Amino acid sequence: MGLGCWVFLGGVVGRVGFGGVGVFRGGESVVCGQSPVPESLVKRAEEVGAELLVV
Repeated sequence: MGLGCWVFLGGVVGRVGFGGVGVFRGGESVVCGQSPVPESLVKRAEEVGAELLVV
């Protein structure tokens, strides 16, 4: 998620995570650089079958 999305969504981790989940696609990889990973990202990745990579 880029800085523009962060600013647009208010810079609140849970809200940004929730806003970003709409771009997940099944069979694709999603990269998250935050630990712990927001639960909304984990849940959505599982729902659509995306591979969630944590760096």
